[in-house]
Amino acid sequence: MQLLIHKYIVIVGLLLSLTTFSYGQAAFKPISVEREDGFYAALNYTSTMLKEDIVLEDAPSLSINDILKVKKIKSRYTKGFEIGLVLTEAGAHKFYLLTKEHIGQALAIVIDKQIVSMPVVQAAIEGGKINITGNFTEEEVHKMIASLQRKN
Repeated sequence: MQLLIHKYIVIVGLLLSLTTFSYGQAAFKPISVEREDGFYAALNYTSTMLKEDIVLEDAPSLSINDILKVKKIKSRYTKGFEIGLVLTEAGAHKFYLLTKEHIGQALAIVIDKQIVSMPVVQAAIEGGKINITGNFTEEEVHKMIASLQRKN
């Protein structure tokens, strides 16, 4: 599956940058984890490792409390839908630092105790706007949006 990044961050079998990324698999399959919702650095991830071997940082670098606005977007790249996020000012700064410090490494996006995406950071991302894309149904997007709108 080929994914393209434009002005915002595209996340799914995803990427965080203004480049093209080949994920190398037909589709990303969610991975169950005992973590709260948020964005985590994947401390040891390689595309060939088993999902059971993935180690995430203990706490999310970016939590749902750092999200200001969440909305459903019709995808320009697939027949499905995306989730558009606007981060708080503090969240945008945290996300910039997370991407700056993990260039070339994977991030895990956790929603409802599932890693829904594992992007590889290509560059530091500024601006505080993120799109989570994937082969999501409209129902899946609504469920994820509801989860992301819950504040701790």
